[in-house]
Amino acid sequence: MARGRPSTKERLFRTTSSSLIFLILAILVPASSASAHRVVLFAYGEGDMVFTESYFSDGKRCQNSRIEVFDALGNKLLEGKTDKSGEFSFKPPKPTDLTIVLTAGMGHRDEYVIPARDVSEGAKGKAWPSDIQVAAKSVFPGKKRGISFIRALGGIGFIFGIMGIILYLRSKGEGRRRDRYMVAEEFSSGNSPLHDLDPRIKMIVTTLFSTIVAVSNRTEVLLLALLFSACCIIVSSLPLIKVMARLALVNGFILLLWIFLPFTYPGKTLFSLGPLDATAEGIRYALSITIKSNTIVLAGIALLGTTPIFTLAHALRHLHVPDKLVQLLFFSFRYIHVIYFEYIRLLNAMKVRCFHPRSDVHTYRTYAHLLGMVILKSYERSERVHDAMLCRGFKGKFWVLDHFRPKRGDFIVGIIMLIYLTGLGFLQWGKELLS
Repeated sequence: MARGRPSTKERLFRTTSSSLIFLILAILVPASSASAHRVVLFAYGEGDMVFTESYFSDGKRCQNSRIEVFDALGNKLLEGKTDKSGEFSFKPPKPTDLTIVLTAGMGHRDEYVIPARDVSEGAKGKAWPSDIQVAAKSVFPGKKRGISFIRALGGIGFIFGIMGIILYLRSKGEGRRRDRYMVAEEFSSGNSPLHDLDPRIKMIVTTLFSTIVAVSNRTEVLLLALLFSACCIIVSSLPLIKVMARLALVNGFILLLWIFLPFTYPGKTLFSLGPLDATAEGIRYALSITIKSNTIVLAGIALLGTTPIFTLAHALRHLHVPDKLVQLLFFSFRYIHVIYFEYIRLLNAMKVRCFHPRSDVHTYRTYAHLLGMVILKSYERSERVHDAMLCRGFKGKFWVLDHFRPKRGDFIVGIIMLIYLTGLGFLQWGKELLS
């Protein structure tokens, strides 16, 4: 018996499945070529001159590429082009922090910063610091160290292997109840001062604090920010075991950075593991990311985690955030659990039909079909919810019946927090502003 024309849902399902497979291939295929053309800039001094050397990560020289030199305030001091050897030299116009920017076209860009004290020593005819003198030759000796397609696939496979181990360990707990919410509000109930603080103040402080921490690069600022987050955790009286469990999940991903960054970030070699050279700059960069991530996550748990999601959406409404963004947050949290339960139901149906995942095309196709069905189910659910809202007179806006009434203690705590954040900002940028 001949089949009729596929329905709209069937076409949507097939298109979704095919698109997912195509998207995965589109992400994996260009990965090696993109990483193989990273540009690297080094600068070092000899006498009163500064010399730069520019390479691509595969060892090729950056020829006829633009070099720009800026002072500490961002003013351009000079500009030039690299020669056939990827080199460029200049005499610093004045003793100031020099930021050397290389632009090699096609979005390739790198920077190198030389402190003002080193420029001053060179201008006086004194020797430059040894780490600046030999930076280019010790860290990048001109040897081709490109990333081949096989090495790129190996790196991607390693990342997916780590993720597979994590998923396997989690699958050991399948005896746990399946009716748990996908996003649990474990910390939203309590009687601590932070639980009772006005959610608008918590959202403003969290946004400012996260921004300052993310752009800071001074160690003392990051440590003081970490102290602020730790104090918030203590004041909120949250169970430390659950907080550490959240941090362990975050640091599991950061561990991958510690595996790759020290051996891929340009700088002075600190130690070697076979053909891999770990740089001091890479270790400092990984440590900075670790401190920043843990600091922001701790502050988010203490300030935002102590507030129910719907209360946060209410606070966003009072802070005059666009209604569509507030509704997007509201519906995403409300129905992500429903979609998760649909996913569990479909997964159980596959297991009942004796599906066993393996490393073959059938398994990949089955998972693509599963994801496509989840998207299709969520689309059908959204249509039913939208029709139900229209039947109840929804016209694009949620009306708020209850309003927040800040107390005197809310203002006092908010002012104290803002003063602390102002101090962090002054430690980070105060000297530049005063100079």
